Amino acid sequence: MTKTLTKRIRKLASILLASALPPVAFRYGSLKRLPSDASGERHVVVSKREPTSLPNVQRCEFEEEIGPAPAGQELSFDVYLSLDPEGCDVEEEVGPAPVDLELKFDPLDDRVKTAL
Repeated sequence: MTKTLTKRIRKLASILLASALPPVAFRYGSLKRLPSDASGERHVVVSKREPTSLPNVQRCEFEEEIGPAPAGQELSFDVYLSLDPEGCDVEEEVGPAPVDLELKFDPLDDRVKTAL
């Protein structure tokens, strides 16, 4: 009875380990956009990857391509950095003007003090 139970547990554990998803990757980098006159569905692909000193973090270069995204992409959290104003949905800055804050931290006090 115990041998059978142990065998079943090992089999279930191996099935669960095989079906476990890989860790999520955090990728960041610049995005090369398609021209604005390009029509049709678009998706973003990684054109270049560089590992960092942190596990599951990659510095990448991204490119927009025409067509649907390929199926079965890996799990990732992608941050596209672009200085191109075409990618911005906001035409003008909304809200109060930015204020310069000076943060002071006292090592003997847990609170951070702000001064304008």
